[in-house]
Amino acid sequence: MKLIYLILIFVFFLIIPVFFIPKTIIIKPESKLITEEVGWRIITGYSSSEDETDNTPDITASQKPTQEGVIACPRYYKFSTQFLINGKIYTCWDRMNLKFIHRFDIWFPSKQEAKEWGNKILMVYLIKNDLTYAENY
Repeated sequence: MKLIYLILIFVFFLIIPVFFIPKTIIIKPESKLITEEVGWRIITGYSSSEDETDNTPDITASQKPTQEGVIACPRYYKFSTQFLINGKIYTCWDRMNLKFIHRFDIWFPSKQEAKEWGNKILMVYLIKNDLTYAENY
């Protein structure tokens, strides 16, 4: 009888949960981040110049100032959504143009840095944790 209980406990607690864990969730123990794979996306760079933005180049679409860690993301993500791209965390405070449905745009302090970044195709991860410093942007 004890053997049957042990087998049931083993199946219930160890085997069954494996089938319900989404394959896209990644837990990085060193950083305690819980992320979900968004996929391979085109990542471009932009700076605070009027030829790349609107007539308020230093203010994002969310009315936050441009600064390190700001990213323009597709419109189906809400403001303050965080992404892990190339080992760095970015916060969505700006919007992409409607013609770029799945593209992300990282803000750089200078036009030269944005040009040096160029266009890259990188894996994007959506951060599922609530990171408290997001409002500091």
